[in-house]
Amino acid sequence: MTRYRSYDDLALFRLIAEGDDLAFTECFHRYTPLLHPYIYKLIHSELWAEDLLQNLFSKLWHNRAALQNVENPSAYLYRIAANLSFDFLKHHAVEVKAQYWLSRQLYQFNKDMGGEGIDFRMYERIVDEAVKNLSEQRRRVYLLKYEEGLSYEDIAQRLHISRNTVRNHLVESLQLIRDYLKRMAHLFFVAISFLIGSDL
Repeated sequence: MTRYRSYDDLALFRLIAEGDDLAFTECFHRYTPLLHPYIYKLIHSELWAEDLLQNLFSKLWHNRAALQNVENPSAYLYRIAANLSFDFLKHHAVEVKAQYWLSRQLYQFNKDMGGEGIDFRMYERIVDEAVKNLSEQRRRVYLLKYEEGLSYEDIAQRLHISRNTVRNHLVESLQLIRDYLKRMAHLFFVAISFLIGSDL
C-alpha cells in the first residue's frame, strides 16, 4: 500500500481503470480531505457533503473503465463533485423554497397579529417532538451530533458502530424530522386559515 503513495494521480487512475482496489483506496484517502470541504462549500451541509462524497467515489469505481482516458484526474474529480453538488441543490430547491415561504408566512402572520400571534419557540418544540418519535438508536445519534456536536468518528466510537451507519442514521432521522415538520406545518396553516376565515 505504501508504494501507491508515490504514484501520481494519472498512474493511480490507470491502475483503478484496471480494477486495482488498492489504487482506488489511495485515491480515496488522497482526495477526501480536498473534496469534502469543496462540496461542503457548495451545499453548506456536512451531512450531505459526506453522502455526496461517498456517492462520488462509488461512481468512480463503478465507471472505472472510463478512467483510462482521463488526462487530468484532479479536474475530473472536482468536476464530478461540482455536478453532484449542483444536482443536489437543484433537487432540494423546492424544499428550500418551501422552508423560506413558511418562515415568511409565519413572520407576516406574527406581524399582522401585533407580534403576539406566533411563539417561534413553537418550532423548537415541534422539532423536539419529532426527535422523540425517532427510534432509540437514531435519536441517540441525532442528539450526539446536534446537541453535543460530536463528529461522525466520535459518535461511531461511542456507540460502537461504523461511520457509515452514523451517516445513514442521520440521513434517515433528518428525513423523518422534515416529514414531521411538513405535516405539522400543513395542520398549522389549516388551523390558521380556519381561524382567519371565521373572523371575516
